[in-house]
Amino acid sequence: MVNSLKKSFLLFKFSGVMFFFLVSCSPDSEEMSSSFEVSVSVNGNGTVSSSQFNVESNTIISISAIPNEGYYFDRWDGLNEVIETETLNLKVTQPYFLTAIFLPIPILNESIESYQQNQLFYLLRTLFFLCKP
Repeated sequence: MVNSLKKSFLLFKFSGVMFFFLVSCSPDSEEMSSSFEVSVSVNGNGTVSSSQFNVESNTIISISAIPNEGYYFDRWDGLNEVIETETLNLKVTQPYFLTAIFLPIPILNESIESYQQNQLFYLLRTLFFLCKP
């Protein structure tokens, strides 16, 4: 009877150790994931074609940035490189949290200063004499 209990205990102990090794050697759940989340936000005045979705691993997706009136698309933020095209084609191999950056179109000053011909001549003549050695 004692022998039988020892064998049962050893078998139980062996099973526990094997379970520990199997669990510790199993791949992470993230590595086994077959899809990734892609989240897209907007900074400025504009919209994006898609804002959040799950994508199968190694799938190529296309996201467009559309600026509102008075704004232009500047760049995508959240990547390892600067992408300045409005349409982003991306191979999804990991989760992405992207931001489309929109900036206001600069307003140009519409006033143009003009010099009368004699003022310009005087200015050029003065500069010429000042620069003369």
